Amino acid sequence: MTCDLIMTPWLEDFQYFQDGDIVIGGVLSVNVYLSHNFIMPYIADRMLCAKPVALKYKNLLTFLLAIEEINYDPHILPNITLGYHVYDSCSNEMKAVKSVLQILSGPGKPVPNYSCTEGGKLAGVIGDQNSITTIPIAQILGLYGYSQLISSWDRHNHISEIMSERVISSSRDSSPSLPPDIAETILISYGATSLILSDRNVYPTFFRTLQNNQANYHVLSKLLKYFGWTWVGIFASDDDMGEEETQVLKNNLITDGICVPFTIKVKSSSHLSIDKRQYDTIKNSGTQVIVITGSLSLATIRISDIPNVHYDGHTPHMNRAVQAMIKALHNMHLSLNIHSNENNAQIYKYKYQLHHYLRQLDVMDKTGLHRLFNNKGETVSGYRIMNWKSFTNGSTRIEKVGSFDPWAPSDQQLSMETNLITWKNDQIPISRCSETCQPGSRKVLISQIHSCCYKCVQCAEGEISNISDSKSCLKCPDTEWPNKKRDKCIPKQIEFLSISGDWIAMVLVALSVLFCLITAAIFIIFTSYRDTAIVKANNQNLSYILLVSIMMSFLCVFMFFGHPSDVICMLRQTCVGVIYSIAMSSILAKTIIVCIAFKASKPGSIWKKWFGPKLQNSVVLLCSSFQVIICLIWLGISPPYQEANMHSYQEKIIIQCNEGLVTAFYFVLGYMGILAAMSFILAFMVRTLPDSFNEAKYITFSMLVFCSVWIAMIPAYLSTKGKSIVAVQIFAILTSSAGLLGFIFFPKCYIILWKTELNTRTHLIEKRKSIYK
Repeated sequence: MTCDLIMTPWLEDFQYFQDGDIVIGGVLSVNVYLSHNFIMPYIADRMLCAKPVALKYKNLLTFLLAIEEINYDPHILPNITLGYHVYDSCSNEMKAVKSVLQILSGPGKPVPNYSCTEGGKLAGVIGDQNSITTIPIAQILGLYGYSQLISSWDRHNHISEIMSERVISSSRDSSPSLPPDIAETILISYGATSLILSDRNVYPTFFRTLQNNQANYHVLSKLLKYFGWTWVGIFASDDDMGEEETQVLKNNLITDGICVPFTIKVKSSSHLSIDKRQYDTIKNSGTQVIVITGSLSLATIRISDIPNVHYDGHTPHMNRAVQAMIKALHNMHLSLNIHSNENNAQIYKYKYQLHHYLRQLDVMDKTGLHRLFNNKGETVSGYRIMNWKSFTNGSTRIEKVGSFDPWAPSDQQLSMETNLITWKNDQIPISRCSETCQPGSRKVLISQIHSCCYKCVQCAEGEISNISDSKSCLKCPDTEWPNKKRDKCIPKQIEFLSISGDWIAMVLVALSVLFCLITAAIFIIFTSYRDTAIVKANNQNLSYILLVSIMMSFLCVFMFFGHPSDVICMLRQTCVGVIYSIAMSSILAKTIIVCIAFKASKPGSIWKKWFGPKLQNSVVLLCSSFQVIICLIWLGISPPYQEANMHSYQEKIIIQCNEGLVTAFYFVLGYMGILAAMSFILAFMVRTLPDSFNEAKYITFSMLVFCSVWIAMIPAYLSTKGKSIVAVQIFAILTSSAGLLGFIFFPKCYIILWKTELNTRTHLIEKRKSIYK
């Protein structure tokens, strides 16, 4: 049985043939397919293949030149002449199928399952550049590969399905036999990138000198991301290749955060054309970058004629494909030790081992020695990023502006020299759905479909973003706070009440020193005039104790300045509590003595036995002891300690004293209040006693000031924070101590220094007699 294929005729097949001991087939895309002939109507029934593309024609020349160089090289395949049988596929599937069948059948009319050439000459096939033509070529070679296992009639049906042509039985005179060498025919592509061809179960003898679409679009996606183009449209050819590549591209774009506002499917043709509806879609989207996928003849273009930025490398890939085929044949030749022409005819017996020798090919590059083809039959290599420059005179020039190194660390793979790129209007175009969110802000999506459409909001207090288009803000550590731009965390300001550089602290220090000096001066006056009547009449020992206590309270203020430590924190409140307890006990003793002295002055009074130093010492000692006990319990259970307060102020760290057992702190203040209240009440009761020796009314006023200050301090203490708490407490200490000093001792000093006539025993006795009268 013989078969005849009825195929659409072509005006020109563009066949290149040279016979040899071994023939390498080739199906290359050189010319552009232009559909039916409309230039010459008298041959309109023929398909026209014209308009050669310069870069594609260069691939053909590379193929032919490589064969010629090998034939002149005596060291490679000695005594063997390489031939070639090349056809132009015109980037058309039907033409590609016809071409590969023509190569398998030999010169002349293509006949399935027939080979008119001498057995064993065809070593393999190079081609094609496009996946849409390479896939049917690989399928045809695959069918021949397993056709030995199925009937002749089934084989014809399979071939007819791939070709989409009619198979007509012309006779049943003979049954063609498939040459055994064709069963392992190798196909090496220099441009096909379809993922389908990576399936080694379906295409075990398919190789390619580049990577598949997954790798290619991975690089393209990284390039788009590098320029910040996150709003990218897609033009896809309206065929299986366009569908496959679009899906692979979208997956890579999504991974890199790039959105696709539209995908337009276009019929494959010699030029790219869109209708008005598609044009409106592009215009309304606002995108400035379009990626073209599938069997369309372009790579990446911009609207408004912005120059292409794309990778180019078909000619090196073609040269690598031919050299790989020849190197594998040479290695096989050496291993079989074939040295004479009479053995050349035997090569076909071993030719199906060529697959093994291709897999064993090594290549040396900057990463070292490794296999030329990986386990998917692909060659992994770097990429050159080229800038295609067009000039007004119609000429073009391609310049390298970057590279992609797949072996480098992920953050160093893409290297660009943007200063070498020529842009329209001399600036990098912007293709984004939304403006870039600057550091210090984050993105808030405004679209449920596209993650690239968003608005920018400032990071919340305590959070930063240090990159553009951040999806979320990062919270600063507790010890740090955002700067004004909120793009980085800076150490929080350490704050405490310090004498240096703080005018409030300086004023308080000055007042403390001033009052301390005044107290010391009063103490000197009282000791100097200790033998005078008014000093003796107002119980000079208690006055000394009170003056020392007041002076110590002014000095305690200095423990509240500076960076606190645990020891200082323990001494602050306990010292103030004990010192004021001694002062209040002295005042209480003074008041009690005034009351007892008045009552004891009457004849036959029983209060005389209570009058004396023992009573006043007992009152001071007993009342002070209770405060000491409270402070010791406080220090024993949970003493005050230094802490870093990070919550009162978000931008500051307040170094302060934690009171520890807060209940004990309020017990100390409460006990001071009890002593002050008792002194106030008792002094108020005896304020009308004779003026000559009675200081009860001065004590009344001093206690009124003291109680008012500390009562007002409590809400102020609770409502303030940071170093203001310390300032409030210092102010309370200074004010209350100054009140005691002023109301109790200033009147006496006035009499001692300026009214000396009133400071005599005679004056006091006369005053007492006048009172009793």
